[in-house]
Amino acid sequence: MVLPIVEEIRPLATGLPARAQAVPKGSGRWRFASRSSDCDLPDHYTELKEQAMCSSIEISKLKGQTFETVPNGKLMAVNQRCMVYVMKDGFLRVINQSGIDHFKLAKSSKARVLDVALTRDASETKDSREDSTHILVCLDEAGCVTVFFVEACRQALPGRLQQIEVMLSSLKPWRLAMHPKDSTCYVTVHSTALRLWDVTRLRAQCSAHGPSAKVFSDPEDAHCCDVAHLPKVTAHMGADPENRILDISFTVDGTCIAAITKDCLFVWQLATLGRQGLRLIQQLTIDTATTQVRDIWPDGPASIRFLAERQRSAEVEAMVLAGADGCNLAVYAFTRGSTQPVGQLLQHICFGNPGSGMRAVLEVDTIMHTTLALTFGKRSCSAVLPLATHFSSSSRIAFPYVQRFVHELPADHLALMTALDNKNARTLFLYRIVLRRPEQGATQSKHEVMVHTPVPRDLVAPEEAPELASPSPSSSSDKGPPEEADEPPVVDGWANGAQSGSGADAEDAEG
Repeated sequence: MVLPIVEEIRPLATGLPARAQAVPKGSGRWRFASRSSDCDLPDHYTELKEQAMCSSIEISKLKGQTFETVPNGKLMAVNQRCMVYVMKDGFLRVINQSGIDHFKLAKSSKARVLDVALTRDASETKDSREDSTHILVCLDEAGCVTVFFVEACRQALPGRLQQIEVMLSSLKPWRLAMHPKDSTCYVTVHSTALRLWDVTRLRAQCSAHGPSAKVFSDPEDAHCCDVAHLPKVTAHMGADPENRILDISFTVDGTCIAAITKDCLFVWQLATLGRQGLRLIQQLTIDTATTQVRDIWPDGPASIRFLAERQRSAEVEAMVLAGADGCNLAVYAFTRGSTQPVGQLLQHICFGNPGSGMRAVLEVDTIMHTTLALTFGKRSCSAVLPLATHFSSSSRIAFPYVQRFVHELPADHLALMTALDNKNARTLFLYRIVLRRPEQGATQSKHEVMVHTPVPRDLVAPEEAPELASPSPSSSSDKGPPEEADEPPVVDGWANGAQSGSGADAEDAEG
């Protein structure tokens, strides 16, 4: 295979002014007055009123479970129709957002699940077949990728294909990601390569007519749409000879995939939602030996996420690179349609001091892609950062403020989405998996799946960020009339009267 050549390999931008303290505004809110900020949110004292700023509902209790995975791996996924979490022995639990309907999914083996991805919104997919638009994909430690057709599994109709198992043990995948707009397109992540898959193509290759089918990998990769291998990294001080992929993410509009290693950031362009393959268009070096890089990420970047406004004419996305501890965030402008999409560094936020042992998990709203959230593994709180309205490459910062929510217990797993409740109010749903230690007389710890919503609903509404002094002609500072934007779907369930524990307690509580 001929590797693509990037005409110009440049270093990732890292220059920012000296850090300033974020400004506490009370009630768990901090404002960022500088492009580079320190925020002591995790350790700042809690005001009494913060206890009433977040409602909480317990969805499930799980005994005898372990929630361990690879870095950036997800053991929980949500959309407006359901939420999914991983169970022991390779099972997965699917719970309808109403909390009433729930069922288990089973793979052919008991291998531990490392990563899951769920269709963003089945109602918006192009394929109208009921059994193929709502898709769940999971990867286990044996290298098997299982594609579940959720509605077919729920109805369990005879003769209807419910799942496809793609056996990739020889290729050693360790992560996966689903396309944000095309439910039949997903990517598997390998040490130094990405593989692009089409569920429709896999389905056509299945000869079985029962509920389950298997597809085996081959040396020629005949079953996948394309393979993208990492090019060799330009040598610099501290370069990692293995150049292993640490994390990947689709852009919000689904036209590109970005991947980071210890030393580089790569951007591939997808043709027609990934059907025709991947083309490397940008490569940026990250020299972790330099002071500028260490000032942003003491241990180097390890996670990547994308956010964007919902206006269909939005030209710029916010690309967030987080350090290995999840507490150091750098936000870059990412211009859609550009041959060099990764642009200037807009903002740097540091939660916690280096060496403090603070760790966080960060995720983006899976429906609207306009909110970033963090949950802290050793602190009983989470942080929500809404993307600035009218965000563009001329925006001075991407996140004007951060809102803290105080919880009973810390968490290491997080998912979030925005939906409209039955009163047509836009609501953020924050899902966390917490570990409750055994009480007196009990012998076993238990995990609890929780969902939280802000009180009031508009507590984390987006705000406008100040523009640069001399905005470019394409700046959105001249907003004009409001343009059409996608609205989140309606979801009835946890925020509309569902009772605590209305999920799957009875079955999941079994040891």
